[in-house]
Amino acid sequence: ERVNSVSLGSPVTSAAWSENGDGSRDFTKAWLGCADGSLRQIACDGLETGFELSISKSGVRAIAVTNDDEDNNVVYAGDSSGQMFRVAVDGARVTALSPPHREAVVSIALTSDDEVLITGSRDGTVRGWDN
Repeated sequence: ERVNSVSLGSPVTSAAWSENGDGSRDFTKAWLGCADGSLRQIACDGLETGFELSISKSGVRAIAVTNDDEDNNVVYAGDSSGQMFRVAVDGARVTALSPPHREAVVSIALTSDDEVLITGSRDGTVRGWDN
């Protein structure tokens, strides 16, 4: 069994598969959230890095991936300060969601229809966000 690895220069704190236009997982590409505050996409066959964007000063802690109406990946990311971000990958647009949690975001999930985003924080709160 082959195992690939690559050094990114920053600890990886979260990972999620990319999505295809039909909502199925694309197991050839993965999204990574890193302690340096960056969001990165890698190709899993050779582990080449592709898209990379710095989105947080306090480090990305959790991510979830879905698609927009034009089948472009949208990544939701939560950071160590409790802030949530929506990243529209096609134009590298980053939007902060309000209100932030009081402490680090530790988990993110989307409902099966991608209509609601759920976030959990170290502060003990859970929030639901319209997607």
